[in-house]
Amino acid sequence: MNDIFYNYMDFTIVYLDDVLDFSKSINQHIEHLNKFINFIKENGLVVSAKKIKVFQTTTRFLGYEIFQGTITPIQRSLEFVDKFPNEIKDKTQLQRFLGCVNYVVDFIPNIRIICAPLYSRLPKNPMP
Repeated sequence: MNDIFYNYMDFTIVYLDDVLDFSKSINQHIEHLNKFINFIKENGLVVSAKKIKVFQTTTRFLGYEIFQGTITPIQRSLEFVDKFPNEIKDKTQLQRFLGCVNYVVDFIPNIRIICAPLYSRLPKNPMP
């Protein structure tokens, strides 16, 4: 999906079937939306009208809250710590925990260093 939106990557983020168009002004946003809508029509793509939100100053996208140039994980993304068992008993739990940590890694200083001993417990060459 990213490949077909390549010419729009200056104002579009695509992840699987989730698309975010962003702009610095209302006029620019109208221009971007027109380009996006024309592109969708020309390529026979389908969008869900009930999922479309336009002219938003705050939005949630892929588990993050985006507001005026700042990106923060939504509360639900941080609550995994409270719900995780106090003791990790097997490799699957460790992988799940580290996957959750990776989701918020950009928001916790030094987390890669803190988690290094945990990553060292994973296989070096996991099976595909």
